Amino acid sequence: MSKKLTHRAKIIEIINEEKALIEIDNYNICKNCPSKSMCNPLDENSNIKIIDINKNFDLQPGDIIEVETSSNKLFKSTFLIYMLPIVIVLITALFMKKFQINDLLTAISTIFVLILYFFILHIIYKKTPQFKYLQIRKLTNNNKN
Repeated sequence: MSKKLTHRAKIIEIINEEKALIEIDNYNICKNCPSKSMCNPLDENSNIKIIDINKNFDLQPGDIIEVETSSNKLFKSTFLIYMLPIVIVLITALFMKKFQINDLLTAISTIFVLILYFFILHIIYKKTPQFKYLQIRKLTNNNKN
């Protein structure tokens, strides 16, 4: 069984039906997480994060939620976002070298394959709810803050 990583957070703002701005309690735990950039790649050192939310929840600013993920899901996400693209780049470059394609075309092909990979990954992420690695549970209504 995989280890669960759980944090309490406060909803600061509902951005749209699928995204919310949250403030994580006990942020010191997140500072040492190797995948902290997955939550907010723009500012990984902040305790304010943008996360995907289930539009079936009735979340309001001030609500307290629990954000949870398993270490397996975190590893899979890390693999898909960081490690697999490196393998794809190497395979593409080796394939182009085997057929003696010039360096400029190899570079263009490698970039094109990476763009295509991340585009497909983005579509899968948007269409498949179980692909998302964060689970959210609403704990309390706290609209006073």
